[in-house]
Amino acid sequence: MKLKLCAILVSAALATSASAKTLWMDDFENGLTKWVGKNNASATSFGKIENDPVNAGHGKVVTFPSKVIEGAIFSTFSVNHKELKKPLRLEFDYLGIPNRGGVAGDLGGYIGYAKNPNPGPGSENHRWVGGTNPNYSIYKGDNYIHIEDDGKWHHYVVDLSATDFPDFQLMLEDYEYANGVAGDAYFDNIVLTDADGKDKPEPAKQVDPPKEPAKQVDPPKEPAKQVDPPKEPAKQVDPPKEPAKQVDPPKEPAKQVDPPKEPAIDPIKPVSCQCATYTVSDYSLNMPEVKMSLSNALTGEIVGEPQRFAARMKRFELYSTAKGTVYGFNVLCDTTSELISPNTNPQCAAVLDKGTLTIPCVEIPANGLCGEEDNPQKKCTTSEKYEVVLDKITSSKTCNNCNGLETNGGMSFVLREMKKVDEKKFSSTSSTTIIETSTSTVTTTNSK
Repeated sequence: MKLKLCAILVSAALATSASAKTLWMDDFENGLTKWVGKNNASATSFGKIENDPVNAGHGKVVTFPSKVIEGAIFSTFSVNHKELKKPLRLEFDYLGIPNRGGVAGDLGGYIGYAKNPNPGPGSENHRWVGGTNPNYSIYKGDNYIHIEDDGKWHHYVVDLSATDFPDFQLMLEDYEYANGVAGDAYFDNIVLTDADGKDKPEPAKQVDPPKEPAKQVDPPKEPAKQVDPPKEPAKQVDPPKEPAKQVDPPKEPAKQVDPPKEPAIDPIKPVSCQCATYTVSDYSLNMPEVKMSLSNALTGEIVGEPQRFAARMKRFELYSTAKGTVYGFNVLCDTTSELISPNTNPQCAAVLDKGTLTIPCVEIPANGLCGEEDNPQKKCTTSEKYEVVLDKITSSKTCNNCNGLETNGGMSFVLREMKKVDEKKFSSTSSTTIIETSTSTVTTTNSK
């Protein structure tokens, strides 16, 4: 193929140039012979060779039959960066296809390096240098880059000069917690080079030869001709002056007409809102209204108009990272109840659309002293309002500390972001929202 030939020629040029030397490369034309699977399993258990799915000239490429964490396949080649003492550069091609059921921009293709094929968690064991979603709390390398999954092949170059691992192997994966599906992320033409090549002594500075002295110019033999002094210019004759034109007396300025006064516009009144509430005592998020569209389980097509529900979610520990704990929220099915009529202002209702749950107003205790064990219904005297965005988790997960949480088949979400809402945007909220369990009934209390 043309692209394969170009990649081989480029790698050969890098290997023979004075500025770079190819340390390792793979274009997958010979299968997965240069890779090993997770925990030293067969590479074919975690990787899969296919033809270029978009026929862009890449020949054989690698994808993944399942989604994992902490690496799927690892290069059998290991780099001792400490002994090499050279800056490194990683080049690769990536393709993400978003029309197979995944969410564009979050299909889960990731590339990085690890100490061994079973690295385990922690930045001291593995790092990622490129991935499709920059918002995940993963162990990132010093020069981490964002890679696109828009249905086209893209070429990327990553500077590994700051890599502080003495020995490492390259690793690839389709990230389990991303919103893609297995087999929608592809890699090809992976090349690792020494960016500086071999040391060379500086060439000796060249000394310029001495310049010949300038030839002496003989003075002209003929005497210089005498130049006549310049003649005085002829005096300019002034044109006859025209008689002064009579100036009309100034006219009185027209009286200025005041522009019509615009009617005073009343300031926009804040929205009266029944916000969702977060209870510290049991880590629950009570939502008075969620709008979502139901879909056919077989075809995925939207069925009917969006429906309204009241629901309660429970927070649980999803997994831990170097920057802290990542929390998830699980919908408790026995607290979910369909609403016949709107329960809150339409501008305040939560919306579930394409796997993203957006809650425009969540009232959260600001002092952390609410819901004591002996009085779990105690109301906070101080609270703040936030807009919260959650992403649906599309595959089964294992949480580190579920605290006896029973999911009852409900959807699970991971917290993407939350930002504080201007208090002027909402004039008042429901101070309490309590959703009873088992009976599927909803009780709300408003105070404005």
